[in-house]
Amino acid sequence: MIRSVITLCAALLLAVAASSAQQPPAPEAPAVELRWFDRVEPALEEARASKRLVFVDLYADWCGWCKKLDDDVFSTPDFARLADRFVLLRVDVEDRGEGMRLQDRFRATSLPTALVIDPDQVLIGSVRGYFPASTFIRKIESEVIHYESFMDGYYRDVESQDPQILRNLAEALRQRFDGARAADLYRRLLEHDKLALEGRPWLELLFADALRLAGDLDEAKKAIAAVSTEDPRLAEAVGVFRIRLANDQRDCAGADNAVASFATNYPTSRFLPEAKHTLKRLRSDQTADCS
Repeated sequence: MIRSVITLCAALLLAVAASSAQQPPAPEAPAVELRWFDRVEPALEEARASKRLVFVDLYADWCGWCKKLDDDVFSTPDFARLADRFVLLRVDVEDRGEGMRLQDRFRATSLPTALVIDPDQVLIGSVRGYFPASTFIRKIESEVIHYESFMDGYYRDVESQDPQILRNLAEALRQRFDGARAADLYRRLLEHDKLALEGRPWLELLFADALRLAGDLDEAKKAIAAVSTEDPRLAEAVGVFRIRLANDQRDCAGADNAVASFATNYPTSRFLPEAKHTLKRLRSDQTADCS
């Protein structure tokens, strides 16, 4: 009796195995196809038209973690759902052009780096390095939520008459590369009748830098010309500003002169390596005026 039961069970197992072997393999999940822009301005134009933010993937061909991020994160259905909220932009930071300039603007010194920016190139948030899909997506969502909270505070405080509140707010905006809003606040501060006179030259410098970040380079040049440089620390900061302004103008001759002057006046400055690096990058920019 027991032998018969064992024989019957064995036969059933063989039948199940044979049936399973005859079943077609489960279909593979379809690959996720995303629309990535590879040029900055078309992506920004699409973001303006669709009223969306821009998700930026900064990469280089040699970056193994960039490839892993693409394989493990950007190819997932979860990221595809997140991507519906954004315009997607992928740029090579070694393209000797706009990808390199985007990396420089947002000081993305390591790869991979993902940015969320608005159509005016204001920094909403960033994620630096590789993370698994669920963690990476959660970080992006958290950055956007944090920015929304920051802007709630901006709309609450922007009408304040307290110079310190306005100064803190302006600096927070400048750190997010929101030059237009920061410049408006610095302009108000410079017109404030309670502003301490000794702090004015530094505010003038920050005002000029905010104009630079907003892309108003001619006005930034005018603003920096009005800054008094009697304070040696301020004079050094103005020198750094002039290098950055020449870089933004893609003016190699201007940058050459600014870096040479800076190296002569501040040979031990901690900003000198940055100045030389900026000039080297500018000379490699295919769109710069280096004739």
